[in-house]
Amino acid sequence: MIMREVFEHYRLPVVLQQHLLRVAGVAAVYLDGTTFAMDREAVITACLLHDAANIIKFDLTKFPEFLEPEGTGYWQKVQAEFIAKYGAEEKTAHVAIAKELGVSEKVQQLMAAVGFSEIAQTLAAHNPEEMLCEYADIRVTPWGVVSLDERLEDLRVRYQHNYPGEENERRRQGFVAAAHQLETDLFAKSNLQPSDITETRVQAYQAELLAWPIP
Repeated sequence: MIMREVFEHYRLPVVLQQHLLRVAGVAAVYLDGTTFAMDREAVITACLLHDAANIIKFDLTKFPEFLEPEGTGYWQKVQAEFIAKYGAEEKTAHVAIAKELGVSEKVQQLMAAVGFSEIAQTLAAHNPEEMLCEYADIRVTPWGVVSLDERLEDLRVRYQHNYPGEENERRRQGFVAAAHQLETDLFAKSNLQPSDITETRVQAYQAELLAWPIP
């Protein structure tokens, strides 16, 4: 099965497809411009699948333009079917889908490293492949690939009302610091600069990624 067929089989919304392709594209740009020895196949596969079940947590009342042409009702039905089959916890569902697709334990490990709550642990472990999967995810907004600072501001604006108070602000600042350190460490031995990873360069990988074999 190739990635395009995975999208069709699991009926992933286009906005989620584009997110997965962009995250994998960020990783691909980095991998093709760095001297780090990494498992390109495992990293890109993990990036392509890391949020495969994210429709479970979608608030389908927001950004209705992302739900066209099928419409909100259609995606509500798909969401309900995902929850009925995989449960209401998206990380558990990601793993279930990965196992259905037969991907390796290494790919599953890399997938598990992706997530805002995982960044400090990933940074501390200092596994370059896990770090890259995490970093690739935090360079992508629903609208495209952006700089790290732009992405962090996007997250602040969209989610700050969900996490009020001084304690949550301290946690947010810790996340910001960890994200910057992650970027610094990844690019310390790279031939690239963070600014070299752009939406245009990432889009150039889309055909390769749509035809990417899974597993």
